[in-house]
Amino acid sequence: MDEETTPGQRLDSAMWNRLREEILSRDGRQCVNCGAQTNLEVHHVVPLHRGGTNRPTNLVTVCRSCHAGSHEQNVHDPNSETENERWLRRSGK
Repeated sequence: MDEETTPGQRLDSAMWNRLREEILSRDGRQCVNCGAQTNLEVHHVVPLHRGGTNRPTNLVTVCRSCHAGSHEQNVHDPNSETENERWLRRSGK
């Protein structure tokens, strides 16, 4: 297994920056949730600490506001993957 596919594995900054650019480009440099084109971040649908990977299929582009909202939901609702799955479905991943 490589670093992108190993569950829970963090990438070094150079690898993360390359992968981040790939995901931003794939998603048209806009939030897959609201369509915003500023303050973009790459979000792990299944978090690394829950066994998620850095595979592109587990990553989506979201704006800072939607990203923060997803983490607030995760704190309050342990089953919040439904929101994340909706993002993946919307983005066609």
